[in-house]
Formats: sequence, structure tokens, C-alpha cells
Amino acid sequence: MNGLFNINPSLGGYEPAKTRAFGSILDAYSAIGACTHPVRKLIINNFTDAHVWISFDGTENHIAIPMGGHYVCDDAANGITLPANTIFYVKRFVAGVAPTSGSIVVSVTYIGR
Repeated sequence: MNGLFNINPSLGGYEPAKTRAFGSILDAYSAIGACTHPVRKLIINNFTDAHVWISFDGTENHIAIPMGGHYVCDDAANGITLPANTIFYVKRFVAGVAPTSGSIVVSVTYIGR
């Protein structure tokens, strides 16, 4: 063995960002959008002026994001990924407290060939 080896990194990319404007963030979950590839890295930005809940099934509260906050997760570093076609949902953190500006933005990177 000569000490040299070939590294073949996985190819991947970024999916188009998914957004939900403040006026359509309700007391019940509404879909932001779905990923089309298994998720490598997930970034969710709350550019609204209200706290929100994020859900991956449209029923359970999974991630709370404060107004102006964000969530970043490098799933593949932990050996897990969200599957392709996962739908991201958002709702108001406190029922009746509606955001008055901004949007929620979900950004996804993926691994694939």
C-alpha cells in the first residue's frame, strides 16, 4: 500500500427554499413544503415577529422557534436523515397570537448522486 487513497465524496446540492408568509401562519398547522431528497442539513429561519411551532407530521409540536430565531441541524453528522418527501409544517406558538410581518423559510441540503 502506497499511502495514497481515493476519496469519493457524495454529491448533493441545495433544494429551492420553501417559504410560508406571515399571513398564512395559523392556529392549526399549515404546510410549508416538502423536501424531494433525503435531508443532509436542515435550516429553518423564523423571519416573523412571532414565535412558531414546526412539525414534521402536521400533528405534533416538534421544534419551537422564537421570533427572529432559527434552527440548524446537520442530520447526517449524527447518522440520521429525514426521508425524501418529508413535509414541513408551521403554526402559531400561542393560539390567537398572529405574526404581522415576515415569513418562515426552510432550506435543505441533500446527499445524492
